[in-house]
Amino acid sequence: MAATKRSLEEENTQAKKPCSDSSSIENTQPSDANEYYSSYYQVCEHRGNWMSLYDTTSGFFYYQNTKNLQTQWEKPANWDNLPPVFNPWIKMKSSVNNQTVKPPEPKEEPEFKSLTNKEFEEKLDKLMKRPARRQVDPGEKSRQHWIPEGSTEYNIWYDKWVGENWHPDDGPAETRCCLEDDAGFTTANIMDPKSSRHLFCLYFAKGCCHLGKECNFLHSIPTDKDEKRIGLTVDCFGRERHLNHKENLGGVGSFEKDCTTLYVGGLGSRKAVEKELWEEFGEWGEIEDIRVIAKKNIAFVRFKNRLNAEFAKIAMGDQRLGCRDVLNVRWANDDPNPRAYKKDLENAKEKLVEAAHEKGIIQELESRPQPIESGDGVTAPYPNTNSQYSNHEYWSWYYKNLGYDSHNNYQQQQQQQQLYQQAQQAYSQQQQSLYAQQQQQQQSLYAQQQQQQQRLYEEQQEAYQKQHQSIEEANEDCSRLDRIFKQMESKSNSNAASSSVNTIQDKTQPETQNEHSVSDAKTSDNTSSKDPYRN
Repeated sequence: MAATKRSLEEENTQAKKPCSDSSSIENTQPSDANEYYSSYYQVCEHRGNWMSLYDTTSGFFYYQNTKNLQTQWEKPANWDNLPPVFNPWIKMKSSVNNQTVKPPEPKEEPEFKSLTNKEFEEKLDKLMKRPARRQVDPGEKSRQHWIPEGSTEYNIWYDKWVGENWHPDDGPAETRCCLEDDAGFTTANIMDPKSSRHLFCLYFAKGCCHLGKECNFLHSIPTDKDEKRIGLTVDCFGRERHLNHKENLGGVGSFEKDCTTLYVGGLGSRKAVEKELWEEFGEWGEIEDIRVIAKKNIAFVRFKNRLNAEFAKIAMGDQRLGCRDVLNVRWANDDPNPRAYKKDLENAKEKLVEAAHEKGIIQELESRPQPIESGDGVTAPYPNTNSQYSNHEYWSWYYKNLGYDSHNNYQQQQQQQQLYQQAQQAYSQQQQSLYAQQQQQQQSLYAQQQQQQQRLYEEQQEAYQKQHQSIEEANEDCSRLDRIFKQMESKSNSNAASSSVNTIQDKTQPETQNEHSVSDAKTSDNTSSKDPYRN
């Protein structure tokens, strides 16, 4: 170690200073380039055959080739693309006189990747050359496709099937689709592409289709071509989509939003979760991003295509991840991240442009004549300057060769055009005056109608008041008659009572008279008996 330090010190002491004369640099041999450049402490960066050096006199950097020792102030054309070379003796600061020299950061390649749409199409072209195999034996179809009684009744108000929440057990799915083994052509590939059956098999995605090549649906995964063919009202399996998502974010989905992100729950707490998600979900289409939230044991998988997200939701529902976790796959809510919002807008614009290209709208717009943006072209017709050059020699030549008739015809045409313009102006003025008159007439008629309606309303109010007064007077008369009748009834009742008393008195008077007569007779008898001389 001491010997190496001494050798380095000797080399540094014997090192030459930077040569300002370019001829001395050119005279040096290329074989001694390594020794020549190893002695310079001001080397800032070494890339390929070029090195950047610092000039102390000017305070700027210059570049020199290590092979031919050519120097220049300009940066080489391929400097940014050259790979950097490691030099252990460089210990100079990266910033000199406010000039920052930073090597370009290499682009970080993503750790996990999924196949692109083109790669998926090439893969499917190979798989579609063979017939699709039966994923489940026909004898097991009753167990796999068994539906509980009453579950076929659909409630349109709640967007649910009766018995939808019925599950035989809470365990994982019994079957799983494997694209490498199960994909192939079916009878749907031979049918008319416009047929409604030209959709994807739901049971194939679950891994339990017992028909195989005899199935009337496709046994493959969706691509970009299928997204253009299948509308927004149905999913890739032909099920109708609805306006809003379900409360639990399950089901078919909403046609109001082009959702491509899946929520994956039930993940375990381990480091290899992201890798397993890329491997499992990457089988069903091109993935843009997978975000794992380790604290909550959930993840968000964003596909490039909506149909691939729909297929993956069915294919990975209740499946095991790495033979451990049972996945809970549902639709994800909108991402509040502004980057995601911006990316969604860009995707929507790209789809709009593609649709316009397919319908030929952009081609039609490009074929139309465009306005001249530069000042080289003609932007307006030249003004008429005949009155300024009426005595010019051009008119003498014109009259001589063409005659006065053509000139007179031209003047007549000009006069006719002026007359036509005047007639147009007069017609427009007349139309405006007529329109104004019509407006005034309509306003006057409207005012008259309003006045008539006001009068009728006032007359009706007066008649109503008179009628109301007459009704009140009649009510008063009725009340007065009621009082008179009551008085008469009371008088009649009193008269009847007095007459009854008189009759009773009349009945009692004869009895008293009889009694008086008897008493008188008795008294007379007594007197006669007592007075003998009375007779």
